[in-house]
Amino acid sequence: MIGKTLGKYKIVDLLGQGGMAEVYKAYQANLDRHVAVKFIKTAIAESPDSLARFEREAKSAAALRHPNIVQIHDYDVDPESGRPYMVMELIEGGSLADDLEQRAASGTPLTLADTASIIGQVGAALSYAHQHGVIHRDVKPSNVMRDTTGRLILTDFGLVKLMAETGVTESGASIGTPDYMSPEQVMGESVDARSDLYALGVILFKLLTGQLPHRADTPMAVMLKHITDPVPDQQTIRPDLPASLARVVTQSLAKSPDERFQTADEFLAEFQAALAEADRALVSQLLPVA
Repeated sequence: MIGKTLGKYKIVDLLGQGGMAEVYKAYQANLDRHVAVKFIKTAIAESPDSLARFEREAKSAAALRHPNIVQIHDYDVDPESGRPYMVMELIEGGSLADDLEQRAASGTPLTLADTASIIGQVGAALSYAHQHGVIHRDVKPSNVMRDTTGRLILTDFGLVKLMAETGVTESGASIGTPDYMSPEQVMGESVDARSDLYALGVILFKLLTGQLPHRADTPMAVMLKHITDPVPDQQTIRPDLPASLARVVTQSLAKSPDERFQTADEFLAEFQAALAEADRALVSQLLPVA
């Protein structure tokens, strides 16, 4: 693909690839800018229905205009290969997953201020998307990019839904990422905004404790834990974790969607209240005894 020209876009480099897509850096000469071009798996091009679904998901994603959501510029189909692709803003920084890996390797933990910024930005993106009827379905650190200014940007809206509808998966693969899948998603039930908020709760658990709530040797075993195992005691993992924040995590990871936060705004409001409660508790500990 490198060196190939697709209409206004000349492919110049491969940025990454995974089970569902490949992402390239391309140059758009008429606007003198670089963009990201994401090619979806070839199997989507096998039927008109699949291409229609791709177009519908691309339009839904392109309609989202928020500073913490990746901007879709264009979509089309490569006439030679028949592969559909999306053209998006190019985000030069790495992902949140990269950041967390580097911090773990260097022993540099996140501060509560760092955590508040991450949850606030990703939560704001989800709030906006949900209010516009769009569910992400695969919220995870590798889908959260950081640009050169430090702004976090949520990517890949609708891609998991597209893969599920068109049956484009690796043999035996699940739709979604096991570490961040809600119980209802694991069981193949319908999902809504509360499934995205479950995934945000998993991210919050990881930011606060440095580990995932459910770990096992195989993806299937992890998925079963999401269905059956209780939320681990975060204060056992991190004794200094304020109880108010632990309560937010526990509610966000409730097995039943009805017992979780019902909207992203509710999640964020409770999270901010928990941070304020933790601050007050810290101040009271530092004050001299009368």
